[in-house]
Amino acid sequence: MNTNRRSASATISMTNPNLNLHWKPACLWQRIGVSSVEKKTLLETLSLTQKFKQKCPDLTVEVLSEISESPLAYEREQLGLKINEQAWVRCILLKCGQQNKLYARTVIPKLNSGNPWYALKKLGTKPLGEVLFNLKNIQRSSFKISKQNYTWPHLSKHKPDSKMAMARYSQFLQQNQPLLLTEVFLEEDIIKN
Repeated sequence: MNTNRRSASATISMTNPNLNLHWKPACLWQRIGVSSVEKKTLLETLSLTQKFKQKCPDLTVEVLSEISESPLAYEREQLGLKINEQAWVRCILLKCGQQNKLYARTVIPKLNSGNPWYALKKLGTKPLGEVLFNLKNIQRSSFKISKQNYTWPHLSKHKPDSKMAMARYSQFLQQNQPLLLTEVFLEEDIIKN
C-alpha cells in the first residue's frame, strides 16, 4: 500500500480541475476542523453501510457510473498507476429515501478475470460494504481524510452547490491486489451521529 508516496495535497485532478485535494493522515483530524463527534464516524473501520442501515432500513444504492476510465490524480498516485493507465471506477450514492447520504468511488486497476476483486463488477445496486466486510484475508490501510467540496465526478447534478463535506479514503488489499475506496459524507447529520 503506497503509504510512503509523496503527498497528494497539492495535486489537482486532471479529470476535474476544480477538485482540489488536501488529504491529511487520519491522525491529523483536528487540522481540518473535524470535531471529536465527527471523528467517530469519519474514522469508523467497520462497514458504514451497516451503520447507515441502522438509521435508515430502506438504504439504497444509486449507481452513477461504472466504467473503465482514468482515475483521479490522487487515486493514480496511491495505486502506482501511470497517467494514461485505466482502472475500473464505480461511483455510487448511498440514499435514505430521496436523500443522498454518501458518495463513494471504488477504483480497481487491472480488473480482469484473474483479479480477486473481479466479482465486484456484478455488484449492481448492492452496497460494496455488504461484500467487502464479509471477505476474509483482506488488509486495509489507514485513512486519509479531508474536507472537500461537491465537485466530485458524476456528482454535480445531484449536489450542484459548493458546500464542503468530509471525505476519507483507504486502500484494501486482497491477494496483493488493491482496491481504493473514497467516501464523501454528503449530509452533516450522518457524520455527527
